[in-house]
Amino acid sequence: MTAEKNRLLRSWAPDSSSSLSADDALSGAFNPAVAVGIGVMKLVNFAQIWLHLVAELAAALVAALAFKVLNPDDK
Repeated sequence: MTAEKNRLLRSWAPDSSSSLSADDALSGAFNPAVAVGIGVMKLVNFAQIWLHLVAELAAALVAALAFKVLNPDDK
């Protein structure tokens, strides 16, 4: 990984140094918007982040369904 790429990646998540590894692979979970952003900027390949996106969107769906089941009167 080039120093410029490393600097740009770290600027996306300055407080989570453990979420980025030096070999260009994502090892931590990102906000989906951040994951898409670094993919669009071609700082990482989309093949490296698709699982994070799918997992986070699935988790959001499960959380929404759980909320709806646990709070049936909430509209």
